[in-house]
Amino acid sequence: MVQAYAPTTTLTAGGKHTCALRFDGRAVCWGSLASPLSHHFVQLSAGFEHVCGLRSDGAVTCWGDNDLGQAAPPSGGFTEVSAGESHTCGIRPGGRVECWGDNRSGQAAPPDGPFIHLSAGSSHTCGVRPEGTVRCWGSNWLFYRPLTPPPGSFVQIATGQLHSCGRRADGTAACWGSNFYGQSSPPPGAFTQLSAGRYHTCGLRPEGQVACWGNNNWKQSDVPNGVFIEVAAGGYHSCAVRSTGRVECWGENRDRQASPPSDSLGLGRVSAGGLHSCERQNNGHVQCWGSNGDGQAKPPGPPFTQISAGNMHTCALRPDGKVVCWGSNLDSQTRSPAGTFIQVSAGYLHTCGLRPDGRVECWGNRQSRQGTPTEGAFRELSSGGVHTCGLRPDGQVQCWGLNSDGQATAPGALFMEVSAGGMHTCGLHPDGHAQCWGSNSAGQSTPRAGSFVQVSAGYLHTCGLRPDGRVECWGNNSRQALAAVGEFIQIAAGGYHTCGVRPDGSVACWRSMSVLDTAPTAREGID
Repeated sequence: MVQAYAPTTTLTAGGKHTCALRFDGRAVCWGSLASPLSHHFVQLSAGFEHVCGLRSDGAVTCWGDNDLGQAAPPSGGFTEVSAGESHTCGIRPGGRVECWGDNRSGQAAPPDGPFIHLSAGSSHTCGVRPEGTVRCWGSNWLFYRPLTPPPGSFVQIATGQLHSCGRRADGTAACWGSNFYGQSSPPPGAFTQLSAGRYHTCGLRPEGQVACWGNNNWKQSDVPNGVFIEVAAGGYHSCAVRSTGRVECWGENRDRQASPPSDSLGLGRVSAGGLHSCERQNNGHVQCWGSNGDGQAKPPGPPFTQISAGNMHTCALRPDGKVVCWGSNLDSQTRSPAGTFIQVSAGYLHTCGLRPDGRVECWGNRQSRQGTPTEGAFRELSSGGVHTCGLRPDGQVQCWGLNSDGQATAPGALFMEVSAGGMHTCGLHPDGHAQCWGSNSAGQSTPRAGSFVQVSAGYLHTCGLRPDGRVECWGNNSRQALAAVGEFIQIAAGGYHTCGVRPDGSVACWRSMSVLDTAPTAREGID
């Protein structure tokens, strides 16, 4: 059995529109389709003139053109959704595929049996079986034969107008169907993601470069230089997410589908450490406040794309993927290795980073093996007190390090987010409910009921962000770490304090020792 492919959730490109999933779960679209109203999603998929999103409770919501019923999903839960030209397909929790919309070529009539991943194209659909084989259905278009995949095992599939491409376990790509524009002739080498447009295909390399092949009439295959973390091929345009978190598009732009709004991903930008906090501003500057005894609140010059505050040190990611750390270096936790990373997470006396190929590399204290990561690929990681946890592409959580209270023993369930605290860990399930494990000495591992869009574990408390922007916390409140009023779009729980980003971009923290209620305007740290 192959490992289930986790569909990219940040960016999706359709015929004349593009959509991105913001940090808080809201979808923002540009081009010929408007953004949806007041829904929070965990995955998006753009069709030719419609978009479908998978919500945290498993329900699917679609908007846009519905002439053939492609935007009218059935009720019930799904684990993945894929929008085609005029039809849509989704995978039910048991692996069964259900489709709706245009079925004139049989593209909405899936075969029996389980699938772990699927992709809806123009008049055909392809899916990956649990053993890795690909099965396609719909129109076979005479000599183009988009329904005839090559033999062997695949981990991901991407379908276009008259062609399909699959990614094998070793990262190499194989395409079939129409090759009139070269869209089915991938370059050699490994990829970590594939995306098929109408007559072109794009792939993301392990090092972060994007390669596109096929039709280039609108320059949709002329990729700009730089490092990216995700790519989406649309009708006659392409978009990708920079390592900075900024979305960049190229190709046809008559409907403004290649003109993303600024800060379209609404990336989280505040991080709470032991007794200090840091904020990454939109211009790439970082400012920190709170305790500065070891220089942890004295950041170097910009620019940065991500920030993570540890106990007495801080680490940040440069636009080129390099990690820079400052503050206490007692256990070499600020001595970051060379090379490119796509995420960094600072713990108590250690730091871990996520490489573009999904590998985790850690540095600093290894006394409890918190700096000795489990092998294999991850898509997200979180460093806690003396343990670290990572989220696998299939949604499983694996932790390593100190396990004295069970904080490194993750439950065998699917998660969409994980956060490691002092001696406990919390995660969000696909339906939005929180689950925590490890120490519960102050109630920090007893989450509130209901749905959340983000969870953040501190030292002895945990906070969750509700879909309506409210913050609810549980656990120790001896220093008012649980008091929060108003609406937020991101939260970060620290030692004995919590910070959050409000919808207007301002940062507010609720008090703990020398930490301020709101972020200071000056960049200097506060002793």
